[in-house]
Amino acid sequence: MAETRLQSVVPAQPKARPEGRRHSFNVRLIKSERKGVEIPKARSYGLVFAVLNILREGDFVMILDTEDSKRLVQNYTQESESYLRQLHVWLGTASAGGAIAMATLAANLPNPGYSFEYLINSFWCFLVGIISAGTATFSLAMRASAKGVHFASAHNRENINSALRSMPEMISSPQSMADRANTERNKLIAQSKAEHDRAEEAWASQSRWRVSWAAALVLSCLSFVGGFSWPLVQVTFLGKQIVAEADLKAQP
Repeated sequence: MAETRLQSVVPAQPKARPEGRRHSFNVRLIKSERKGVEIPKARSYGLVFAVLNILREGDFVMILDTEDSKRLVQNYTQESESYLRQLHVWLGTASAGGAIAMATLAANLPNPGYSFEYLINSFWCFLVGIISAGTATFSLAMRASAKGVHFASAHNRENINSALRSMPEMISSPQSMADRANTERNKLIAQSKAEHDRAEEAWASQSRWRVSWAAALVLSCLSFVGGFSWPLVQVTFLGKQIVAEADLKAQP
């Protein structure tokens, strides 16, 4: 699953200018103070150039509303997760259904032993597909858990660092006095480092679970396709029938 992240760009601060170049106007300059009387074109053009000059010099900072984008990203992320859950369920159910269907077919043929041997590779493929689908779901759950640990540890780390910024480091001579005075601060530093290590370890763990999930999902898909393809390969390329020749001849 691809990760989706929103980035906020902080616009640059306007450049400092002498007081004499400060611009001040309002939108009512488009109209004269008397209602219904237009400003002459020359003054309108001058106003346009003034606005363009002010925008060029950075007097205005554009503020973008990202709420709609965040909502869209959240909706599409939830939609993607819903499709993945459906895919996991479908693969496991399809492999189990394929195995049941072929077992029923083999049991109803004249020589069930020969038919089961004929379909043995398909049964193995379906078994691998079911196990792989379950493994993929488990990997996805463990990945979500690891991501939760990562963000929780990162949040704790930031809170501890914020507290550290409000605690100045004491410096004195001899050093032992400074060490005693900085005892609480040093404890917070150790806690911050521990939370940082835990966050990094959790992120590496979720990356490994992501690889495991992708591999299990691909293996489940290939196993499902292989389970149904094996009888077709035997009939099409190997010329073998699911019913033994002796049984065919014995039939009236």
